[in-house]
Amino acid sequence: MKKIEWKEPITSISLPMEMFQETDNEMLNAVKNEASEVQKQYVFYYDTVKRFNSQSIFEIGVRNGYSMFMMLLANPKAFYRGVEINMNWDGGFKDAYKHAELLIKKYFPEANTNIFICNSQEIRSLPRKFDLAHIDGDHSFEGALNDIELVAPIADKVIIDDYTLCSTVADAIETFIEKYDKKYNLKPEYYKTWRGHVILDTSNFLYELI
Repeated sequence: MKKIEWKEPITSISLPMEMFQETDNEMLNAVKNEASEVQKQYVFYYDTVKRFNSQSIFEIGVRNGYSMFMMLLANPKAFYRGVEINMNWDGGFKDAYKHAELLIKKYFPEANTNIFICNSQEIRSLPRKFDLAHIDGDHSFEGALNDIELVAPIADKVIIDDYTLCSTVADAIETFIEKYDKKYNLKPEYYKTWRGHVILDTSNFLYELI
């Protein structure tokens, strides 16, 4: 079994708490609790966008928009594009993205955003580069690997969720690393969050996989 050097996510950063005062959403309110595992999970997104100064973000698996919310909270003027399959499937449910659109309208009117309703498994290539990509879509081995290979050529950094929660996702991540790390120096970072996050440096791909 691979020995992993786990990193602890930052949880004591200064969040703009005024953004949470009007929301009665249980998930977003949990972010305010420093002892919460939910806070580790979602503040991780905020911290990562701040850390890399991400100006453009691509996401597979928007769902209710909680990770999107935290990433845009870190950069309210970011260029954001999300893909959502919009099905009662794999942790999501139909029309969940409408909640994400309400969050955008209420909190991030200056952000350049768009959520596309489609299956990421049917996308052959993406037309532009992004600073950061986040993957939380198909959790099968084949689906997760396909999503990683889809975004690697167009993103400088890739976050993949559910490493510890889902063995098929973990297997897909490790297969990708084994296949490409020697050539592209992916510098994998493993974070001990609620469901486990991995960050890959894919800045050396230069569209080669497209």
